[in-house]
Amino acid sequence: MTPNKDDMLNAVLNGGKPTAEAKKTFDETKKAAEAGDISAMNKLGGLYMMGIGTATNYKEAMRWITKVAETGDAEAMDTVGIGFMSGIGAPKNYKKAIEWFSKAADKGNAHAMYSLGVCYHDGLGCDKDMDKALFWIKTAADAGEAHAKAILPKLIESLKK
Repeated sequence: MTPNKDDMLNAVLNGGKPTAEAKKTFDETKKAAEAGDISAMNKLGGLYMMGIGTATNYKEAMRWITKVAETGDAEAMDTVGIGFMSGIGAPKNYKKAIEWFSKAADKGNAHAMYSLGVCYHDGLGCDKDMDKALFWIKTAADAGEAHAKAILPKLIESLKK
């Protein structure tokens, strides 16, 4: 989902307006995505998300990233979960966020594991469940997720009380 770094820099330096190069990248990427190229779909979602070569459009970004997620891409699944959790690009829906985070976590995505832990800890789209929260946050920490590593000791301490 990462657009070309030069395109990102050009968009920033050009006041967010698409440069000719960024527009060309967007057009070529969109054509390939519409032809079924999964990698291009992922990149197109990022271009829409960041407004590179086109106007920022979170709804279109989610549409393309969801197509990638449906192919089994764990990072895209996590991104779709974030969209539903935040309400960016899709209506806020914690239950759908949990569904996507679960799919991504089952494929080993550490951020999705952490996000599931947060959902269970806070009761977002589910009943609060500290055992599941601890399980997912510990699993995420073990997988190297920085936020999970940072909060795990505090979570364990809070559960002792």
